[in-house]
Amino acid sequence: MLLIHAGGDGDYILVHTWIEGYMSDLAIFTGPVGDATRLRPGRAGPAPCVWEAAVLAYERDAVTRHVLDSQGSVDERLVAWRGDVLEGEVR
Repeated sequence: MLLIHAGGDGDYILVHTWIEGYMSDLAIFTGPVGDATRLRPGRAGPAPCVWEAAVLAYERDAVTRHVLDSQGSVDERLVAWRGDVLEGEVR
């Protein structure tokens, strides 16, 4: 999942990847407001803000609902997961 967040104190890109088993990886890139050419990998330690965490939680729930807990072939589960898209305000 790619999450782009134009924050008040800077711009952020979060790249969330499902890896092996039930584990995932999160990379955070940061830069000054409105200057995507200056985005760089974030320092060690930052975690998603409350707004970003809501989107990540939705993604986790969608994977659990459609891939882990669902019935059917793996292809059918993945199609259902890809079709479960969050739209609108997250609050």
